[in-house]
Amino acid sequence: MPNLKRICALAFALIIPLSFSGCMPYQELKEESIVEGMGIDYGKNAYSVTFQINDMQQSGGSGKEDQKNNKPQIKIVQSTGASLFEAVRNANLQNGRKLLFSNIRAFVLGEEVCKDHFAELLDFMSRNDQIEPTEKILIAKGKAADILTFQENDEILPAVNIEQMAKRYIETSKIPNSELLDVLKCVASGMVDPAVTAISIENVSGMDTLMVSGTAVIHKNKLAGFLDHEQSRGFMWITGRVRGGTIQSKLPKGGTVTTEIVDSQSKITVGGDEKAPIINISVKNKTNITEFSSTVGYVIDSDFLDQLGDIQAKEVKAEIEKAIQQALYNYGADIFGFGQRIYRDKPELWRKIGKDWDKNLNNIQFRISVQSDVDHIGLTNQPTHSAKPSS
Repeated sequence: MPNLKRICALAFALIIPLSFSGCMPYQELKEESIVEGMGIDYGKNAYSVTFQINDMQQSGGSGKEDQKNNKPQIKIVQSTGASLFEAVRNANLQNGRKLLFSNIRAFVLGEEVCKDHFAELLDFMSRNDQIEPTEKILIAKGKAADILTFQENDEILPAVNIEQMAKRYIETSKIPNSELLDVLKCVASGMVDPAVTAISIENVSGMDTLMVSGTAVIHKNKLAGFLDHEQSRGFMWITGRVRGGTIQSKLPKGGTVTTEIVDSQSKITVGGDEKAPIINISVKNKTNITEFSSTVGYVIDSDFLDQLGDIQAKEVKAEIEKAIQQALYNYGADIFGFGQRIYRDKPELWRKIGKDWDKNLNNIQFRISVQSDVDHIGLTNQPTHSAKPSS
């Protein structure tokens, strides 16, 4: 059972900074540096912090023409310390001006620091009265410093671009929207493991490219591993977070149909007993055909739509199964909230299996039901590049 005092203490720690945020003493911006990106790494028994700073003194021109043509100048400040607070203080000394955190656009945590110091990171972020609870958190595959110093066309990629990239992926339901408050709620519950947006530098066509690369899985305050995009969307299907995106389906006689997800709902129920707990996962979604390419003569009628719905349902079910396999069985992490669902719906069952939840995960039987309906087909009932249907 989650520790109620611990939950209240965390909630109190979040509310108090917000209550006093409007009472902070006014400080001249000339005496501060606006931080737009922050990265945290760990190595050689010390924390390493990397800041992207919007250097207004360099970017501000003296005339109207200068202000029109000059781009904001990004300054990188890096420092180390035995603690995060000490590392930040050292950065203040190095920078010559106090760092202002209220405008952070990208908060990136390095892979290594999340393996052993994730709890310390949350403690630092939740205590800082300038870091908003709605701050989006990213976990890097590799070093956070590499993400915030990544260059595109010989210029450092601004943190605002990283933020926009993550938002675009969130809109397509390929990754979860991981905010600081969401992560804190998971940790405070003691029942749900956090799932955080992952970011990495990948080689694409011979060029290094910054990419949002799935989901980082946290278990027992440590980074357990990562989910790829398919596994990440499987997690999203289960938890009812799919709000958009596309499904590509290959037809048995040849051809590919691309549909847009316009609606999705999920429901989790609990059955069975302590010897064989059962988790029922029901997912329903609706899609519209947006693209259909085939050299086979198809007519899009009700039978075809039923067949396409069945194909999509199998693809969705496969993504769900991959997510469960990777997160629950390979990492031992319950990012789905299955334990919390049992606790709420079947408290008597939880009392029997909750104490050894990690061991009892392997005894759970999953029954997955997916219904996929195709609502709209567009302005034509045949695919482009299609042969005439046979009579």
